[in-house]
Amino acid sequence: MPPSTSLQAVSVNGEGEQVVLTVHNHGRSIPEPDRARIFEPLVQVAETSSPVTTTHMGLGLYIVRQIVQAHGGTVNLESTDIAGTTFAIKLPRQ
Repeated sequence: MPPSTSLQAVSVNGEGEQVVLTVHNHGRSIPEPDRARIFEPLVQVAETSSPVTTTHMGLGLYIVRQIVQAHGGTVNLESTDIAGTTFAIKLPRQ
């Protein structure tokens, strides 16, 4: 995979009875129609401007969601062209 030119940030915060892990990327936004389906197994969202063919299988976000849900948590996604993309994992404190 070619190096990314977008900035990325990872943070972890305690918020009351839960822990929130966020991963933020300032790159291109994820199109609205693709946001729900990227958590399904074997789904890949093609980046139309990229000349490079992806070689991933489309399992990463599916596996993340399954692990988070198994621990009683949720995964949320926010993505805009201006703000970038943020995945937020919320897990209960135990």
